[in-house]
Amino acid sequence: MKPDFFQKLIDHSPDIILILNGEGEYHYINETTELILGCDKEEWLGRHFSESPFMTEESRHFCLHAFPDIVAGKRLKDFTVTAITSEQEQIPFKVNVHVIDTLDSLFLFIVLEDVTRELELRKEKESLLERNNLLAKAIDYSGIGVLITDIRKKNNPIMYVNKGFEQITGYTQSEVLGKNCNLLQGKDTSDLEINKIKQAIEQEKRINTEILKLPKRPNPLLE
Repeated sequence: MKPDFFQKLIDHSPDIILILNGEGEYHYINETTELILGCDKEEWLGRHFSESPFMTEESRHFCLHAFPDIVAGKRLKDFTVTAITSEQEQIPFKVNVHVIDTLDSLFLFIVLEDVTRELELRKEKESLLERNNLLAKAIDYSGIGVLITDIRKKNNPIMYVNKGFEQITGYTQSEVLGKNCNLLQGKDTSDLEINKIKQAIEQEKRINTEILKLPKRPNPLLE
C-alpha cells in the first residue's frame, strides 16, 4: 500500500487523532479534529496542548497533571476529557494514549473517541434502574401478593415475589425463586382453572380467574 493511504486513513478517522512530542507540543492533528472542534490545525501545530482553548479548565488541569506520568511510561487507564468546540458546545471524549519511543524522540499518539451517546445511554439505564427500584418498593408495600414467572424458561420458574406474597403464603422469596407455581397447588385446586391459565400463557393472553392455593401454613387461599 502507498504511504499516503495510511495518512488519509488517519486524517479521515471518525475519531480525533493527535500526536504530541515529548514536550507536549502538537506534532500532528488530523482533519477530523478540525471538523469536530472547528479549529485550524495549522495554527496549533508546534504549540503546547495546555494553550488550547478547546478543553474545559477541569480537563486541562487533569491533562497537565497526567502528562509527566504518561511521558515517564506510566500506563493510565482510558480517561474522559471534555472538549469545547468553536461554537462552545461541550463534547465528552474517551482518551486513549500510546507512547511511541523512536530512540532519539518520544511522541504521544492520542485517540479521542466521542462518548456522548454512551454517556446518554448510561444515564438512561441509571434512570430506568431507579424507576424499577421505586416500582419494586411500591409493589412490595401494596398489600397484595404478586409473583412474576419467566415463561421463556423451562418449567416457567418464579423469578420474583413481593412482600405481600410472603405474608399471605408464608413462603419466603428464597424458598420459591426458581420453582414452579405448582408448589402451591393441592388436591382441591381446580385442574380446569389451571388449564385455563396454561392456555392463556401459551396464547399470551390476559386472564382473570380464581384458584385454590395452599400456603405454607395449613389454611388454603382463594386467589
